[in-house]
Amino acid sequence: MDRRQAIAKARRGRQKGFSWLFTAYRGRIFAFVRRTYGLDDARASDVLQNTFVRAFNALDQLEDPDAFEPWLLKIARREALRVITAASGRRETAVEIEVECTRQEELAEQAELERLRRLIREVADSIEPPEIRETALAYYFGERKTTEALAAELGVPHPTVRKRLHSFRNKLKRRLAEETT
Repeated sequence: MDRRQAIAKARRGRQKGFSWLFTAYRGRIFAFVRRTYGLDDARASDVLQNTFVRAFNALDQLEDPDAFEPWLLKIARREALRVITAASGRRETAVEIEVECTRQEELAEQAELERLRRLIREVADSIEPPEIRETALAYYFGERKTTEALAAELGVPHPTVRKRLHSFRNKLKRRLAEETT
């Protein structure tokens, strides 16, 4: 079974779908809330449980099964902030919690974008031949252009730009795979 099949089964109320999703993602969610919010095991377990309860109750709202993990992380962020708020004894409104969740999500997205920009720059700086580097830097760090416009600017055929970007992306994929292992 894969994620798409598990989601389809869970949407139909089948226990196997729920079990597969929980087993596949519980470790990542638990580690995420421990690391990101500094929660102890008990609180992280509460967040984990509440996250999956909310996710399973709202599974029909998930439009794209490929977006399951980011969607689940978003729910986990909100649950973690609720637990932290409750533990601090502060009574915050749902609006305040929502604002804080949104701010945390934006900060996480911004940090990830910065990491990817640094990685793109590092890969571009190390790639040969220089034409691929020039094309990749112009595409990713110049004004956002179509590949057709970039080809005209560089004075090369459109398929050449696409081939250069393909070569660059392959190297970038290999680099990303190295970072995750």
